[in-house]
Amino acid sequence: MSDTENRKLFVCYIPGADLRRLNPANAPYMAGLLQSYPMMVFTRGFPTTETLSTIITGARPNEHGVWQATLRSDGQLSWMDRVMDALPDPLTTTVQCVLYQLGRFGEMPTIPPRRRRRLEFRRVKFRGSADTSEMLTKVGDVESVFRIIGATECSYRFSDQFHARARLLQEAVSGTHKLEILQFHGLDVLSHWRLDNEQAVRQYYRLTDAFVRELHEKCQARGVTMVLSSDHGQETVRGTVDLRRALRGSGVPEDEYTVFIEVMMARFWFHSPAAREALTRVLSKTPHGRVAAFEEFGRYRMDLADGRYGEVFFLMDPGYTIFPHDFYHPVVNCYFGLKDWQQRRRAHNPRHYAYHGYATVCDAEKGFMTVLDHRYRTDGQEHELIDMAPSLLGLLGYPKPASMSGHPRFHR
Repeated sequence: MSDTENRKLFVCYIPGADLRRLNPANAPYMAGLLQSYPMMVFTRGFPTTETLSTIITGARPNEHGVWQATLRSDGQLSWMDRVMDALPDPLTTTVQCVLYQLGRFGEMPTIPPRRRRRLEFRRVKFRGSADTSEMLTKVGDVESVFRIIGATECSYRFSDQFHARARLLQEAVSGTHKLEILQFHGLDVLSHWRLDNEQAVRQYYRLTDAFVRELHEKCQARGVTMVLSSDHGQETVRGTVDLRRALRGSGVPEDEYTVFIEVMMARFWFHSPAAREALTRVLSKTPHGRVAAFEEFGRYRMDLADGRYGEVFFLMDPGYTIFPHDFYHPVVNCYFGLKDWQQRRRAHNPRHYAYHGYATVCDAEKGFMTVLDHRYRTDGQEHELIDMAPSLLGLLGYPKPASMSGHPRFHR
């Protein structure tokens, strides 16, 4: 058996692990790893909060197709659609949220039906912590690292529960897969809702640090190379913008445009020239953000060929968010606030305390990938998130496929 055939990787992927906080005071073990082993610092470049699809395909959102929402073509309204549209939005969205929790409703139940039916959602979301690598072999039409390596040779697990560390440690690093990815999402959730509590945040980083140390020791014991990675940090939220109020104040009828509002970005499709002119003017006067047409997205390393993902975007400045947004609903906040201790604050204050995914590159938008093996080296330059997938393949001895826009950055 060749060295390439025998290589095994365990990727500890910790969204929200902020490079600025990985220091000897907060995370001495991880700080030491970053100093001792080859590390690639990267930026995402484009505005999004969902990066898993890019991480495993090495392609940008406009290439793999997962980027929140696109506009549906107009269809005939059924009698049921007309009945739903006549009901109050709080009633219909509450029913949708209840059905969603029962597993009987699709994406984005927080959006009223009349807007929701105009949108086709392009998102990757999983519930539970089972191995879902077989579900991720392709993202859109783009093959992922799991397809290239072989789904049976890979494992991907997701956990957003910070207190699940003991169970995750027991299950992780099986030693039977060529590529095993653990997405430890609990630190990210806690940062969104508790970053203003410095003492608590330090404790979360110290506990995460101890968890990483135990995972590394297990990898060393089983002859598995560990990769430590994060795709972003967290920017403290300093203020919010009520975009819905600005839209209502524009006087433009709601049926003349379609909007999808994220926490750090809103995208618009216009159904009349007058709506485009009026709303673009309103957006340009809205503080703490800027307007960008889809033709301008080359500056964000995404060449959008048309307006399917949005004709005009409103991009928030780092440290500012849109509230309320299309993920917000009182029922949802009460549910998660009561169910999940990590999000307890949502029950009484649903505004995020920290966020990421901004178009503007700032320190919070920098991620890293560190290979805990001294046999590898990198050039020490800043690269892009799309380089992570081909780098993982390169570490395992696989060539980069043509579908990947990124490049391998670690070499022996």
